Amino acid sequence: MIIQHVTPKLEVGENIAVVASSPRLLKTEHGNLIDSFDDVVRFNRAPTEGHEKHVGTKTTIRVANNHVFGNIPHEGWETSGQPTNFLREQENISVVYLGPGAFDEDEPYYWGRRDENIHKTSKAFLSDYPILWNALTPATRGVRPSAGFGFLWLLLSSGLKPHVFGYGVEEVGCVHYWESNSISSHPFTEEREVISKWIDEGLMVFHK
Repeated sequence: MIIQHVTPKLEVGENIAVVASSPRLLKTEHGNLIDSFDDVVRFNRAPTEGHEKHVGTKTTIRVANNHVFGNIPHEGWETSGQPTNFLREQENISVVYLGPGAFDEDEPYYWGRRDENIHKTSKAFLSDYPILWNALTPATRGVRPSAGFGFLWLLLSSGLKPHVFGYGVEEVGCVHYWESNSISSHPFTEEREVISKWIDEGLMVFHK
């Protein structure tokens, strides 16, 4: 199926897993199950090395925000498992840029330098960020969506029913499975409320 609001056309299979970054992943051993899917989506610099039995090893799509896509430091975040040039080392994957400044070809870090930002064996795709900003659900409209929320919305809008792992729908704040402390300006409380509603409506298969 074709993912809507992504350029150029990004085609994925219906058998797709989306792996978010909640510490809840370390309480499970879904690694083999995750790797069994035709497509596996991961976000930003989320590592697999050292966490294989929990998160698997396979990645076909990596969704990146502006800091990660530009391979620039993210001040204020701990860097364990998040080397600045992480994305440039990811081979043979589809990289979806989901962040502000996407359509500015002169922007020194982002879409304008897409060939420099990713590995030569990978391919870059651009999400329609204004759509995500303005056309999401009322609880999150007009605020900057997280990569994990924005891409999930794109999948559902494209008629897919993904299997989702590592979405901390009952958590508070933002903490990743590979680091002890994180910060973020995204509206995670509101996003988690919407994701919980999607789960209740049967729009995705939620793996605890």
